[in-house]
Amino acid sequence: MEGSEIRPPPDSRRPFPARWSTLVLYVALILATLPLMPVLWVPIRDGIGSPATLTLSTIIAMGGVWVLVKVLAIRENRTPVRGLVAGGCALIFGFFLWKLENPVEKVHFLEYGFVSYLAFLCIRSTWENLGIWVLRASTLGLTAVVGLIDEGVQYLLPNRFGDIRDVGFNLLAGLLGLVVTELLMDIRYREKHLERPG
Repeated sequence: MEGSEIRPPPDSRRPFPARWSTLVLYVALILATLPLMPVLWVPIRDGIGSPATLTLSTIIAMGGVWVLVKVLAIRENRTPVRGLVAGGCALIFGFFLWKLENPVEKVHFLEYGFVSYLAFLCIRSTWENLGIWVLRASTLGLTAVVGLIDEGVQYLLPNRFGDIRDVGFNLLAGLLGLVVTELLMDIRYREKHLERPG
């Protein structure tokens, strides 16, 4: 509304160490659960069969739908361009959700989308004068580093298989997460504080 005060998103009111500690703890949780996933998933898959895969895929799909609803619920997002962007993200997410045979890999879309979200908030709050493109590149760079560490740890584990191609897949998930993050932000705040030459 004209003349109304522009309020930053709730995350900007959190002290910055809390944001970085959240990111570090989340990445630590990802790494700590790497050896546990086969131990937990394989017995479920072998015991229940295809319904287990269908259930996991459905839960992930519901998570994606929930995020899409959150994006579309923001009044400022209801423009044709932003609608197309949100729809494009949904189509890419749906395509890989359907195409990937390993259900555990499907989790990466939500997992690394959230890494990207946290990285964006951490970098933005620490270096407030970054241009928007530098901020975006830094977010994707940090997400890629986390993906490299993830695959490196998997390579060292006897019950996991590290694949450098998965780093690219994780980065794609991070890119979608970055796009969704920007769609979720208050657009007026973003334009005021972030649309600077980078």
